[in-house]
Formats: sequence, C-alpha cells, structure tokens
Amino acid sequence: MEKSLKAVALQHDMGIRPTHSIRDLQRDLLAANIDAGLAEEECELLDSIFVGSKYPGDSAFADFPPDQSVAAKCVKLAERVVTTAQRLLIDPRPI
Repeated sequence: MEKSLKAVALQHDMGIRPTHSIRDLQRDLLAANIDAGLAEEECELLDSIFVGSKYPGDSAFADFPPDQSVAAKCVKLAERVVTTAQRLLIDPRPI
C-alpha cells in the first residue's frame, strides 16, 4: 500500500516525504484532491499494526498482534488501495 500511494503521489508531481505511515500518505493525497479510498480509521488500523512492527522504536512487535479477522480485513484494504492506485496511475486526473 505504501508504495502504491507513493507511486500515485509521484504520478501527480507531488513530492513524497520519507514516511511509512499510510495515514500521512493518504492525507497528502487528499490535500491534493486525490482520494485513494481509505478512511481515517482504516489508516489508523494499518499504521497501528504494520508501521510499529516493521519500523520499531523500542520493540520488534506490533502495537497489537492481529488475529485472523484483522489480518483478513487488512488484506482486503490492501487489495482495494492497490486497485485504486492502479486506476489512478492509468488515469492520473484527480478524483
């Protein structure tokens, strides 16, 4: 998702800041009138699981261990974001 959102930002000649936060990337796109289709609470969920576990401050563990239903929800979110990003890369007009 992170790379997909950054690709959309680059397609729209937006600078991309060095972040792994889905929320920050989504907010940057929204500020440019580009909707990647993520709600604020979805960004919060994704960041709470993946940013903390992939880029830990003090711990190698996520903020909470996702169970099967949370993992399935995140996979669906990822599929939706990647599909939206692919569409935006083909037709770069802001939506």
